[in-house]
Amino acid sequence: MSFEGWKAIIECRQLISPDGAEVPLTGGEFKLLAAFLKYPGRVLSRQQLMDVTHGTGWHAYERTVDAQISRLRKKLEADPKKPKLLKSVHGDGYVFTATVSRNGAARN
Repeated sequence: MSFEGWKAIIECRQLISPDGAEVPLTGGEFKLLAAFLKYPGRVLSRQQLMDVTHGTGWHAYERTVDAQISRLRKKLEADPKKPKLLKSVHGDGYVFTATVSRNGAARN
């Protein structure tokens, strides 16, 4: 999958930056990114993201997702304080705004 010059190789859990460097992600960060790549342009709630990263039976403080999003933004965004790819939707969750290409087919 690719977006904005980035490449994500889901099977290998790799993220390659536009300049070709591999960007290390934690397991949780990679699961979040995979969810956003699967559903670009769709608002995902904190609960949905917790289910993706920890399973449906996991109950924890929702701000755990916020912390993971913050770390992911620091790795993806040119300016993490003004995100363009991974935006907050007040009261609802987060949305991945990039167009995602999978095997040449774009989705958004």
